[in-house]
Amino acid sequence: MSIAERIAQEIVHLPPEKSEVLDFVEFLKHRNARNDERQFKEFSLRAAMRGLEEEPELYGESDIRDPFG
Repeated sequence: MSIAERIAQEIVHLPPEKSEVLDFVEFLKHRNARNDERQFKEFSLRAAMRGLEEEPELYGESDIRDPFG
């Protein structure tokens, strides 16, 4: 028996005003979506930055000038 089937079987025995179950399911969906989004952002950043460590530096400290100094 799947989890969905087990939940459906148990929910039948709850009073109709027990909307906490639906609230909790929606919370879990939202939390999972946020986690997926965070993982995608981390992956995207790693993909964008890949290979930059091997690139030669174009500028050094001697190139920095202080126009106000």
